[in-house]
Amino acid sequence: MKRPEPLVHLFLLSFLLAACGGGDAAPEPDPAARQQAEADSVLEAARAGAGELVDSAKAVLATLLDNPTSATFDSVVVIQPPRTDGRFPAIVACGRIGGRPGIGGSRTPVRFIYQGKWTVFVEEAANQARFAELWGNLCDVAGGEVVLDGR
Repeated sequence: MKRPEPLVHLFLLSFLLAACGGGDAAPEPDPAARQQAEADSVLEAARAGAGELVDSAKAVLATLLDNPTSATFDSVVVIQPPRTDGRFPAIVACGRIGGRPGIGGSRTPVRFIYQGKWTVFVEEAANQARFAELWGNLCDVAGGEVVLDGR
């Protein structure tokens, strides 16, 4: 039996490499483009969950009133805070709640920050400085994206 020519081996090897994708690796995606794609994906998910977050916020916050059916909400927005330390924080609902009697007996609406049923902040006389800091970091933060504006 005659052995194949070395040229035939080279041709077969080239053919197999080409069929298997060769050695040409796909170029790495641009880091800025990859980061933008990730940000777009996070915003899309935030928009999809914003209505549910507002509904949950209203239900939970109303229970803080003596008369939950009297709850009124205004200036409610959902914000996607900007990326910090390479990660996006959870979306937050920010706004004001009033009712009869209001939270802490107040007759005027008070501001709230809602991240989930276990993370609720309501502005009161005793926490105004800390609340203002949280509001600035979550609700009024530069680079934050409004994903739902219910004002």
